[in-house]
Amino acid sequence: MFQDEPFRITLEKGKKYSFCQCGKSENALYCDGNHKGTGIEPHRMIAEEDKKVAICGCDCSQKKPYCDGAHRLLCTREK
Repeated sequence: MFQDEPFRITLEKGKKYSFCQCGKSENALYCDGNHKGTGIEPHRMIAEEDKKVAICGCDCSQKKPYCDGAHRLLCTREK
């Protein structure tokens, strides 16, 4: 499910993350496998440092998985 604002989280150094990119996750920000069959894969990463970040929630960012403020503009992605 997409939303009109970013998810604000703190990454933990060395921790693996899988962020949902398809909008079908029941767990919102994090991948739960519901992308299967969509052709869309989660954004997977290992945090390089402890860091507060804003993760895109609207699916319109050009810097995914990070928010670039696109949610403030007219975003045509179906939510």
